[in-house]
Amino acid sequence: KRNALQGCCPVKVKDYLSVGLPVLGSDLSVVRSLVKHESNGMLFNVGKVGHGVETILSLLNNPAIHSQLKKKTEQQKEKIYSWENYTEDLGVIYDKLLMTTS
Repeated sequence: KRNALQGCCPVKVKDYLSVGLPVLGSDLSVVRSLVKHESNGMLFNVGKVGHGVETILSLLNNPAIHSQLKKKTEQQKEKIYSWENYTEDLGVIYDKLLMTTS
């Protein structure tokens, strides 16, 4: 409940995606907002005993799925986590800060 009230940003998930690594994560809304199941990672149900293990085993037993996830994550990295996008976003933030302090 704390995360629902205060907000949450899974920094490690963003770190992994920014270097092109597919993510295996809990199927929580905050993670789901970053990780698209079978696109740039795999999500598992934390309330279902053994589902995380099943998901890991499916990746270990299917290298083609891992390769597909890696390829899609690399493509996403280039589009979303590029230096150009970061500098553009920072520019917007700096402009807003300058406007509020002027």
